[in-house]
Amino acid sequence: MHLVTIFLGLFAIVNPFGAMPMFISLTANSERSWQKSQALRGSLTMLLILVVFYFAGTYILNFFGISLSGIRVAGGLIIIKAGYDLFNRESSEDIAVNLNSSGKDISFSPLAMPMLSGPGSIAFVIGLSAQSIEVSQYFFVVASILAVALITFVILSVSHFFVRVLGTTGMDRISRIAGFVTMAIGVQMVLAGVKAFF
Repeated sequence: MHLVTIFLGLFAIVNPFGAMPMFISLTANSERSWQKSQALRGSLTMLLILVVFYFAGTYILNFFGISLSGIRVAGGLIIIKAGYDLFNRESSEDIAVNLNSSGKDISFSPLAMPMLSGPGSIAFVIGLSAQSIEVSQYFFVVASILAVALITFVILSVSHFFVRVLGTTGMDRISRIAGFVTMAIGVQMVLAGVKAFF
């Protein structure tokens, strides 16, 4: 596969724009440095996860006896939980207090996994691994993953400019909408996993 084709396919599946509402909601009232560190850690974690699954994904799944259907269901449940927490919170101030007082790190879960490096992107890189024969193909895939991670970091880093425009009330509404959509995505992932399993 061509480098551009791999990049576009992976970027579409990772879809950092889809993770923006949740990222904004969970870090809206945190310090700017914390927001950027979460975006960086989330992007780097996604990079690491996808590279590991690209080179060893098939062996990992076979070793633990896990199917891609199982990953879809597990990832979907995590996303449902994250969406439920967003939808049912009372206000932006509540999120700020919880995050700032506990120092909760969202970079791994739910940001990097399963929002960014979810079942779709993992299945995608495992499929590419099966097609990779030449050294150049490995280079193309790793370079594409790196490029997607870099762009994801940039998108998440600038996402909080929307907070200035929307304000607190707007962010509360966006959070609830994002929570509902996130739960719907999670439910869809669970249903897809169950359907594929049977």
